[in-house]
Amino acid sequence: MPPMKQCNSKGLIDQIITRNRGVPNYALLLGAGASVTSGVKTAEEMVWEWRHELYQSAPTSLPYQEWLEEQPWYGQADEYGILFEKTSMTCRRCDERP
Repeated sequence: MPPMKQCNSKGLIDQIITRNRGVPNYALLLGAGASVTSGVKTAEEMVWEWRHELYQSAPTSLPYQEWLEEQPWYGQADEYGILFEKTSMTCRRCDERP
């Protein structure tokens, strides 16, 4: 395995401020121990919030629970990842508007 690439604080700052088509060039990953006590929502809270966001933007007259049960991602093992992609893509499009 090749050695890890190291950079100084200027290099780190350059990486953080660099964007590719308006999208940040980095990701911040927190471990499980840093979440709740740091004010970061749990995965369960985020899934609940994302479900409601999608429901509110959906063209439906169904009650929430009925709509939810019709969604192909509902209750799936990868629901968190699917909802993350669906909601983060919406946010990126909003950020890229002129």
